[in-house]
Order: sequence, then C-alpha cells, then structure tokens
Amino acid sequence: MSAIELQKVWKTYGGRSVVSHLSFRIEKGERVTIHGPSGSGKTTVLRMLAGFLAPDEGVVLIGGQEVAANGKIHVGPEHRNLGMVFQDLALWPHLTVYQNLEFALKAQGLTADVRRQRIGEVLARVRLDEFSGTYPARLSGGQQQRVAIARALVAQPLALLMDEPLSNLDDDLKDELCTHLLDLHAQLGFTLVYVTHSKEEMRKIGNRAILLKDAKGVSV
Repeated sequence: MSAIELQKVWKTYGGRSVVSHLSFRIEKGERVTIHGPSGSGKTTVLRMLAGFLAPDEGVVLIGGQEVAANGKIHVGPEHRNLGMVFQDLALWPHLTVYQNLEFALKAQGLTADVRRQRIGEVLARVRLDEFSGTYPARLSGGQQQRVAIARALVAQPLALLMDEPLSNLDDDLKDELCTHLLDLHAQLGFTLVYVTHSKEEMRKIGNRAILLKDAKGVSV
C-alpha cells in the first residue's frame, strides 16, 4: 500500500489547467521532490495532498484511503496524518517553541506527560531542546525552520509535506538544513514530499523526483 497516490488528477483556475491528468505513487519511507518552474502547479499538488484543495477530477489517496475525489474532500487536513511545513513557516508568534509543538498534539487527546515526552524527543533531534521556552521572534531563521520541522514531526505523521521551505535562507544555511533534514529522515524513516523550484535541492533531498511541466508530471 502506497503512502500517497494521485490518480488522473485535474485542477483548473479561471479556465486554465494548473494540474492535468496527473498520476503518481509515493511509497512509505521514500524521499520525493516535486520540481518545476513557478506556476507549474507544485504548490497546488501539495495543497491537494494536504487537504486544503479538492481535485476537480481524479482521486487522492493517503495510506490507501480515498481522501478526496472529483471536487469533494472526504477527509479533512486534520485527519490525514500528515505533517506540513509551509514556505512562511506559519509559527504562532505568541507561543513559545514548546507551545507551538504542543498545539499540534493537543488535538490528539494525549496526556500532558506524553506530550512532554514527545516534544522533548523531537526538540532534541532538531537540537533545540534548550530553546523550548523561547518565542519564535527571538530565534534565527535556521532555528525557526527547525521548529517548523519539529512541529510537523511531533505528531508522528505518515508523511511530511514541505513547500519550498528553504527559499528565504542563504546558501550556507540551506546546505546545513538539507543535511539535517536527511539525517532526520534516516533516523525516523518518514515519507518526505518536498516541493522546490531548485534543481540543487531536488538532487540533494530526493531519491526520486516528479517533474511538473505544462500541468503534467513525469517521474524520474
């Protein structure tokens, strides 16, 4: 059973096909990049996987379950067991690092002790355990990025979806975070879907790439 699958998915905006007849499978534990120029539909695909958009036609499956099809969302984002890292990170500025991660766990109904253990483990993995009481504005760009990754992973999702997460960072920091992300994947074995327009990130992050061009995809 695949972790993620699209079957003949279409999505249009204003009469223009952004995604056209797109099909692919991503197996559990794979690192897959979705690559293409601006406007090629990369973020649209990710938003359909996450549950923020429904395909106009076609089927989206997560863990073998049909979660959206033919214009309807059957399973919302909060029930898809997916972690998401947005381009703008979307950290809560009024919450500490610990509280940002705890927010992601409270919906699961976990006890305070279990939440504390989970958060401590994931903060240690991203080397931010000493910053648990710090607010995002007091962190560097790279540290904020690691908080966003930790928040996405703390709920132990089936897959981690990342939308151009390094686009606003300098080259040295990009290299550092790419390496750290690959280390986390090696340790935890989650499925990774990583959207990027950068060929360098595509080569570093993915063991397979889906190239989007003219609203269609080719797996390489």
